[in-house]
Amino acid sequence: FFTIVEAGQMHREINYLIHRVQHPGCKFVRNGKEHAPEEAAQHMLNKYDHFKDKITNTEEFIDFCATKSILTNQPYKMRCPGQNLVESKDWLLMELEGLEFGKLNCNGERIPRSLLQGSSI
Repeated sequence: FFTIVEAGQMHREINYLIHRVQHPGCKFVRNGKEHAPEEAAQHMLNKYDHFKDKITNTEEFIDFCATKSILTNQPYKMRCPGQNLVESKDWLLMELEGLEFGKLNCNGERIPRSLLQGSSI
């Protein structure tokens, strides 16, 4: 899995979201074309590298790196098995809301403790 190798709560949350985007079976839709989970994660990390000096919280990561195309202004979307096609911003914000241990993510799965603890990932 792709991750950001930095400490802190924001980076743990971002790593968790990147992990979720790489969920098997999900597709990231960018400019009308479906992309494999690994491509989606790499794209978000590339955008993070470009915008990291402007990002101060996880919501800004979502806004800058995972919401829409800079070139076409089209929103990114997520297509996961058994779910409707949704804008990636809404999907990621829902994942972020469920990031407290013991809560379920949008696929009804428990969030692994390993993704929520530790000083760095």
